[in-house]
Amino acid sequence: MKRLFVLLLVVGMALGLSISSVSTDKKSYAPGESGYITIVLANANTASVDDITIQLSAGGNVALGTTILDVGDLGPASSTTINIPITVSKTAPSGMYFVTIQATGTIKSVTPVELKKTESVAAVKVARSPVLSISMDKTELGKETAVVLTICNEGGDANDMVATLSGDIGFTGADSIFIGDVGRECKKVNANLDAKRSEDGRNALMLTLSYKDELGEDRTEKKEIGVVVNKREGDFSIEQTSMVQTKTETVLRLRITNAGNDARNVKISFTDDSIRLVGKNKIDAGNIARGESKEIEADVYVNAKPGITSAGVRIEWEENGEKKEDEIKMPIKVKSDADVGIYVEAKPAPLRANGEHTLSITVANLGSYAIGSVSISVQSNAFELQEAQAEKYIGGLEYDDFSSEQFKVRVKNVEPGIYPINITVVYRDYSGEWVTKKVEEKLLIEGAVQEGGNNTALLVILGLVVIAGAYYFLKIRKKSRA
Repeated sequence: MKRLFVLLLVVGMALGLSISSVSTDKKSYAPGESGYITIVLANANTASVDDITIQLSAGGNVALGTTILDVGDLGPASSTTINIPITVSKTAPSGMYFVTIQATGTIKSVTPVELKKTESVAAVKVARSPVLSISMDKTELGKETAVVLTICNEGGDANDMVATLSGDIGFTGADSIFIGDVGRECKKVNANLDAKRSEDGRNALMLTLSYKDELGEDRTEKKEIGVVVNKREGDFSIEQTSMVQTKTETVLRLRITNAGNDARNVKISFTDDSIRLVGKNKIDAGNIARGESKEIEADVYVNAKPGITSAGVRIEWEENGEKKEDEIKMPIKVKSDADVGIYVEAKPAPLRANGEHTLSITVANLGSYAIGSVSISVQSNAFELQEAQAEKYIGGLEYDDFSSEQFKVRVKNVEPGIYPINITVVYRDYSGEWVTKKVEEKLLIEGAVQEGGNNTALLVILGLVVIAGAYYFLKIRKKSRA
């Protein structure tokens, strides 16, 4: 049909009389709707075309306001615009309907008289419009609410429907939801609504429904659903002001700030086992005005792992005589209880001036969690290390674990007596923090063995502990701590 229109238009132009354009006043018409076709008739000839008549014909379901129209004369190089009324039948199904237009005229200024004729076609789109309504199973919304939307259609099909929300209430985690095809029926769709940005009180869901009609044309409709927002929440923030340590009972200090309305009888509790209140179930913060901050504290047992954890906090209060509550997540930094025990053994013992010995350094994990990247270094003015490096790497130690490293040393030519040895252990605790522990032990050094001298010299134990004894000590300590 489109090719036919182009062909006829070209023929008309060649003859001088043409229908240069055909249009309708609406993109599409609903059954029973009226409108008009606009025709632009042009004369490209150098002579006038006289006695022009337009004849129109249409198929079923489209009625024309006239089928014959006398236009009169059309001068050279001129045009005229004509509107033809149309009415679509109330029972017309959706589809495309065509109106055939034929214009004829004569050129009397030449002999013999020339007959001019041109044709075109107007397309009339008819689409049954959807008649949509929408409702929701809940009229009161919290800050996040699961709802069921019901979309009913009493008109033409609405296909590939998408619902979008604007305003302060939106869909949780999405800009829109897909509804799909809605024929002459009702369709239910589950949705989650986010009203956290909305004010409490009466509000409205501002819905835009986008879909394709029965001809595949894009359409949109706006709908509103009245709701009441009751978030039962304030605008509180809580921050930690004192450090706490894992697996210990301690005082937790917090700062609570109210950015919402005035709140009375504010109470705070923890919703998980990472932080447990000791001796009571709730912290009483009293009244907190809008914009006010208040310092609070309570005895707690910290069960959270070292590092930064997220503790669940429930806040209860009264606002304008109404009881409200909210749950938030509070970041809290937990210090590790990491510690190490350090024990030394010398082989052979005792240490003697100018002697070569091996120092065995044992490191035991005394904390509640594993530690990593453990390294040991030793230093003393009383001896020289016979090692390529002064630091040795152990690696990781699990809870209640220990490990040893050996350092070969040569005792200097020193006088007998007590000399310090500095031991440094560096490790990373469970929270990822680096910890350095330094201890100073005392070493008793005897004089060098004299050739032919007394071999019954007194053996002095220089504060050196046998590894098995150290481990036994740790076990006893653990049990006593438990």
